[in-house]
Formats: sequence, C-alpha cells, structure tokens
Amino acid sequence: MKNKFSKNSAKKKNTIKFVVIITCIILLITGIILLIIGSKNIIEVTNTNDDAKFVSDDIAKNSNAILVNNLLVGAVYKDNWVSSERFYFLSDNKEGTKVDVYTKSGKKGTYELQNITKGANESAVYISTSNSNKNDEYIATTISNKDIMPLPAQKNNNISEDEKILVKKSLGKYKVLNSSVRIQEAYDVQIDNSNKGKIYVVNSESGKNMGGYSGIIYIRDNGEAYIVKYSYVANLKKSSDWPIYSFKFIADLNQDGKCELIIQETKEFSVSYDVIEYSNNKFVQVLSSSMKIK
Repeated sequence: MKNKFSKNSAKKKNTIKFVVIITCIILLITGIILLIIGSKNIIEVTNTNDDAKFVSDDIAKNSNAILVNNLLVGAVYKDNWVSSERFYFLSDNKEGTKVDVYTKSGKKGTYELQNITKGANESAVYISTSNSNKNDEYIATTISNKDIMPLPAQKNNNISEDEKILVKKSLGKYKVLNSSVRIQEAYDVQIDNSNKGKIYVVNSESGKNMGGYSGIIYIRDNGEAYIVKYSYVANLKKSSDWPIYSFKFIADLNQDGKCELIIQETKEFSVSYDVIEYSNNKFVQVLSSSMKIK
C-alpha cells in the first residue's frame, strides 16, 4: 500500500511540475511578445524574396511587364521574376508590346502597352494598355496560348463556424496580440493540380482586445493553414503606415504550373500590389510595387 501511495504521490508531483513548466513557458512567450509590442507599433509578417532586384541585365532586357490596374508591379522572363525598376530601365518590351489582359472573371483579350510614365516624386511606374474598358480591375502580362487563369477565384459567401475556428487557430502565436476574428471575404482557389483550398481575408473585431490586425489566410482542403500576410497595429490612432490587406487575383504569372496570389495593401497615403508565390511549403512575396494615393 505504501509503495502504491508513493507512486501516486510521485506521479502527482511530476504532473504539477509539468503544468508549472508549461505555464511558465506560455507566460515567457507572452511576455516576449508584449515586450515586442511595447517597442513596435506595427508588426508585419511576410516571407519575402528580393532576387527580382538583382537579376542579370540580359534577363531584365528580355522580361515582360506584369501590370495590375496600370501599375507596373514587376516583370517576368521564363522562371525569373524581375523588379519594376529593372524592367523600366532595361527591358526592350515596352510601348507596342502585346500583353494578355485578365479581369477577375478570366481572360479578356490581347492588347498593347502604351504610355509608360514614372510617377512624380515616387518610384511607381505606370503603363496603360489599349484596352478601352477602364472600369474593371485587371492584370496584364506576357501573351501566351496558355490561359494563366483557368480557374478564377470564386467568392464563397457561406462561411461556417468550423471555418471561423480554423482561421482563428491558424493565427497561432499572434492570437496573443488580438484573438478576435472577423472573416471579411472567402474565396475558393486552386494553386495547382494538387493544392486546392480557400483564401480568407480577415481582420480583428472592432473594440475587442488591444490593437487591431489585418491578414490573408490560406487553408488547404486537407486542413493545413498558412499565414500569407499579417499586420498588427498596437495604436489604431497612429496607423497611417499600417497596411490593410485585400485579395485581388490568382493567376499563373510565370507559367510554371503554380498560380500566384495578387494581394493589395492599403495604407492611409499609399496602395501596394504584391505578387506572392507558393514555394517550399510557404507563401513568399516575390514582387511588390506601391503608388501614392492622390
């Protein structure tokens, strides 16, 4: 009997120790995050690859523009991403070059690039096309026999409670900053033949927890979740540089069999468009360009 009580007592002590250790770890992580918050008003989470800024002159010379609503976001040559600056200064494929234009519903037609201008007092480069319809949002890139948007994103208005739980869970450690979840929009998307899921445009609920956040979450059909983009602001009264995200397009811009996401970032005085590819089991921003809000 004594041995039995001793074993139970030892097991109970070990359990208490384990709980105490886990609690201390959680408190430590929470403390570190809160310390970071204390030193930073805005926290942004994005995987980036800047290789597009350093491609060779030959690649830049042969690259073709990628436009989103007349803004030059960057360019592409085969599997190489090219920054907007490298394209602007070096590419041979400017005015008169034919491009395929896609709206959110799919391919619209083939048009020509026109009127390349550089924004005054900003790095943005603007290029119009011969497409006469100026109302629909669009992307434009290299002409091809291949449809780079075979399955346009489909907006999904029926969001279940289970999906909300999955989205909240996907925030991971950032729930410490703000654990509320409001799903603004959801889209059915297909990255490639074996990778289907949903894009969720999310933000925090007003007046709940401290600060606020905006995010783009991707959840595969198998339940795997990814943070595509996340931004948190501690002081909402000082949020002019805080980006709010929205989803725009999904298309295979470099024609490698995998679709890229085009995300819009809106700040108080500027708008950016980002091209984000799925690579090595994570989403990586490969191109980005900003323009001032007039």
